[in-house]
Amino acid sequence: MYAARLGATQRLNRSALRFAHKKGWRLSAPCERLLEKMVADGVQRMERQQVLGQEEKLGLAEANLARFVSQMAHFAQQGTEYPLLVDADLSAATRRLCPLWPFC
Repeated sequence: MYAARLGATQRLNRSALRFAHKKGWRLSAPCERLLEKMVADGVQRMERQQVLGQEEKLGLAEANLARFVSQMAHFAQQGTEYPLLVDADLSAATRRLCPLWPFC
């Protein structure tokens, strides 16, 4: 199961960064680490729910992660560092969107 968890974690992390970059957004290093932790927690939740190998659930997780990153960008636009997304944007998005399966 470790390989499945690792594969899903890598897929979701790449998906989040690719989505952000396509939109012209960048993540600060601390923000990227926090997002990676959130993804890892989400993958563990998926594993506990025994849905880690289900493509439809991974697709839903990717869509929810894109929604989360978009919400981070929304908050970043209100700050001074946009298009850089920082940890405060992640915290604000968490307060706004959670609960958001499987991440929070």
